[in-house]
Amino acid sequence: MEKKFIMTAFGTDRPGIVADVTQLIYEHDCNLEDSTMTRLSDEFTMMFLFSGQGEDLEEQLKEYYGKLLKMKENEEGYLPGIYSLKLKNLHEKSFEYAISSIGEPNIDNLCRYYDQKDKFGLNYFDDEDLTKSLRSLTALSQKVINRNKSQVQINPKQYTIENLAETVLELYRFPLLIVLTEKDCYSELVQFHKAFNGIISNETC
Repeated sequence: MEKKFIMTAFGTDRPGIVADVTQLIYEHDCNLEDSTMTRLSDEFTMMFLFSGQGEDLEEQLKEYYGKLLKMKENEEGYLPGIYSLKLKNLHEKSFEYAISSIGEPNIDNLCRYYDQKDKFGLNYFDDEDLTKSLRSLTALSQKVINRNKSQVQINPKQYTIENLAETVLELYRFPLLIVLTEKDCYSELVQFHKAFNGIISNETC
């Protein structure tokens, strides 16, 4: 006998979150019939209507829910993140990639890990350590790190090109692509060259 279920899930948005949730549905040989997704405050919310067969399907889903609840109550044992300046719960290759890119986590580079948390799949940071790491950054760097969208609009009346260069260096945002306007390309190129002189060697320009 076919049964229908409605599942609601919410959490911090990250790449692959929808695929992870729908995998649960397919692993139990169920059919996804409809879905809707939205953002409520800072939470990414998903609702799925799915159907499946089997007398014990409901019990299987309850058992899986119990496992998820256990993971929620013990985040340090499951949730990828940086706990007490230690990377935890990452796949071995992801762990090696993160360390080779930024180094072992410490107060100085924790801000860079936070800036690239989506890239590394990190979902947890100790608030106290993160606050200490962000405190040393410029105002623009903090604005970039605390973004809630993939793109950041910077007001040229509030921040200079020199401020931008400082942020790129602080967060080590390389490689760097600079797009110039056709009308003022020469003057803009001179400004960027002055701002980044000494940061990027002439041999790589």
